Amino acid sequence: IWQNANYVGVLSHRWPEKYSQGKGADTSTIAEILSQRQGNKVVSLWHGLHLYRAKHIQQDDKIRPGTLACFERITELFGWQNTVSPTDSYPGTRWNAWVATPEVFEAYCEDLTKLMEFAETDSKLKELINQPAPYKQGVERNGAEQLQKVFGQNAYTLHPFVGELFFAYWIYYQRKASKMFKTTELEPVKP
Repeated sequence: IWQNANYVGVLSHRWPEKYSQGKGADTSTIAEILSQRQGNKVVSLWHGLHLYRAKHIQQDDKIRPGTLACFERITELFGWQNTVSPTDSYPGTRWNAWVATPEVFEAYCEDLTKLMEFAETDSKLKELINQPAPYKQGVERNGAEQLQKVFGQNAYTLHPFVGELFFAYWIYYQRKASKMFKTTELEPVKP
């Protein structure tokens, strides 16, 4: 479907509210951001760029223990350990506020699919990622019955939180391995 598109991406249904902090962002805002970054393979739609650094993985690990261990295992499973580490500092973007060329989107989806397979087939990652993850707002919003259906327990697991951090980490690996991106592609958009 997206093969003839300039950009394809992932956008939270709450993006207008989160991006503009109540000031009413819409599709014209996206068009404006894209016009400033035309030609880039990835464009963050989070105030141009949200600096999602690895320290956030470590901070997230304090709130949701096991996050750092998940990323250490993910690094091993993908064979990235000689290129990147989840304790590095790196710029990235939020996982639900970005667009990319179809080529990049497909490459990311391939690795995201691998990650989902690893989460089911690798016993170490499966044990880590299925741990209960504190997320009070999510529990209040969804209720224990819904969480039981989705996660098999009355709590969130680490799945959504690892997923949120994976895109930025994936980009970081691609850039360090000189696979797809120029260094300047993810610099902030000037307001």
